[in-house]
Amino acid sequence: MDDILIDAYVHQHQQGFRVNGTFTVTALENIAKEVKQKFPDQPIDKEKVKNRMKHIKRCWFPAYDIFKNGMSGFAWDPISEMFIAEPEVWEQLIKVKPEVAAWMNKPIRNYEKLCLLYGNDRATGKHAETAEMRQRRAREGETNASHVNNIDDVDFLVSENEVTLENFNGPFEEAQNIASEEPIGMERSQSHSQSENSLRNKTAKRSKVDEKLLY
Repeated sequence: MDDILIDAYVHQHQQGFRVNGTFTVTALENIAKEVKQKFPDQPIDKEKVKNRMKHIKRCWFPAYDIFKNGMSGFAWDPISEMFIAEPEVWEQLIKVKPEVAAWMNKPIRNYEKLCLLYGNDRATGKHAETAEMRQRRAREGETNASHVNNIDDVDFLVSENEVTLENFNGPFEEAQNIASEEPIGMERSQSHSQSENSLRNKTAKRSKVDEKLLY
């Protein structure tokens, strides 16, 4: 299904249904229709294709970040969809970047198509923040309701179990909490005023009694 999905994205990209690197709602609806035609029994809509592409990109970004500028001694084989190099070249790279070992014998599916779709965005930094960087921000306490700036951040954090929708409190929820606290403060103020008035009344009555006793 991923192959069909990526082809549908490429088709919409070529049709121009993209603004500032972001696919339009029309594009996502068209992509969902294209995939649905191939898999009519699957519950596919624009949100599902969007979320699936996010997952595909997260898997593709690490490989692209390593090989995007061309690695000395490596060549891309479009047939096998693998980077080819002599064993000693791989060994040298793996010593520096152990995670690269995963692609020594494993194809990177649709690598060139994903480069077409997202290579420019990645190069300009639009999607330069990796999953590891986002998780580090979360661990350091920087990723909270006031730092989550868009729906993609929310989707990512939910998918990584960093937050849940139930405990995600944004500015609206904070405003509600403040509003709910105001009546309590008012009640306390009113109660305090009533106590002062009662005390003054009792003092006045006691003074009158004292005056009667004196005369």
